[in-house]
Amino acid sequence: MARLSKRADILQAGVRQLHKRGYAVSSVDSIVEAAGVPKGSFFNHFRSKEEFAGEALSAYFHQWIVECEAVINRTDTTGKEKLIALLAIATSKAAGNYEGCFVGNMALELAHQSEALRLQLVKIFDVWSDSFERAIVEGQQDGTLDTSLSPGTMARFIVNLFQGSALRAKVERSTRAAEEFELMVLSAINPN
Repeated sequence: MARLSKRADILQAGVRQLHKRGYAVSSVDSIVEAAGVPKGSFFNHFRSKEEFAGEALSAYFHQWIVECEAVINRTDTTGKEKLIALLAIATSKAAGNYEGCFVGNMALELAHQSEALRLQLVKIFDVWSDSFERAIVEGQQDGTLDTSLSPGTMARFIVNLFQGSALRAKVERSTRAAEEFELMVLSAINPN
């Protein structure tokens, strides 16, 4: 009888550990304990904690990509409606979560520690921004969004603003920053 892989369990528990405690504080022991697997299972799937962190980032961000693509690929909504839906996805992940944004937390902690993870995070931020940019471009083409805004600049601004609001929500333990983030972006795209 073949043994069942514990990779998914380790990733799921590890994302929770890394998000809650950070990379430096989350040991391999704490990750496998949270996953309920022996330590050997970790090293059967990951060569190092750094490789695991990269896989955890990919697994976590994959959720955004799936949700985002479902919004972007809709044919019954305007670009503006898609942008609003993407904002709602971002803010719903932050609502009541005072641990900050997992991607942002990892970026703050690891950008100077691991070049491989830094480059992975650059790609994640690019893909994330691209999601917003696609909605903005569509909104400009269908006439629902202001054409004076640079789609790329606005998209990156949205991601940057979200990261700042998630950080502030973490510090304040309040949803106010996330609410203000959404309000300000909606105001920027709805100048009238």
